[in-house]
Amino acid sequence: MAGVYWAALADIAAMPGEDISPGGMETANASLAATAETIADLLPTAGVEVLREGFAEASGALSRLRKIGVNDQSPEFIAGRLAAIVDILGYAVAVTADEEVVEKGAQPKYRGILEALLDEPLRDLDLSVKIGEDAVFVSTALYDLREIGLVTSHRRGIEVYNDLTPLGRIAAEGLKAAEHGQLVDRAAELSVQRHRSRAHHVAER
Repeated sequence: MAGVYWAALADIAAMPGEDISPGGMETANASLAATAETIADLLPTAGVEVLREGFAEASGALSRLRKIGVNDQSPEFIAGRLAAIVDILGYAVAVTADEEVVEKGAQPKYRGILEALLDEPLRDLDLSVKIGEDAVFVSTALYDLREIGLVTSHRRGIEVYNDLTPLGRIAAEGLKAAEHGQLVDRAAELSVQRHRSRAHHVAER
């Protein structure tokens, strides 16, 4: 059930039928305008739970529009505008996420999965092979990551694929950047040590 802030998005998600009528298009436009105003008002002060709820409602509304044939090239660019709202709310969730989520995602048992999903969506089996862990480990870790909003799963035919949410992608890219920074720092440290060693040998001569 949508909270008071995101009722306009819930209206889009609840649109009936298999095609959008002119009246439905008008409703969707009005809902998007109302949502844009809500986001402008909320972003400076909203907590992560409110933003997560908005992100979920916007994702559901976008899924509904695409199901009834409204794509990014449709008149008035409704799906494209809604996709932008999904991205904005996803980013807002990321930058306001509490420390518990960030710290949990950075734990060693989750790092491999987050970094593996940076390249492409993967099935549980693919992840198990890629990170060298058994199916139970992968399934449990994915459940935890879905619960805290870092990973989502979707079906392609009979297969279920795991993918990063916008928050999960930012977290994974942060982990990757941190690892790169550590490698750069280590390389610099080794370089300094080599120079000092050479200077010491020269001085001894």
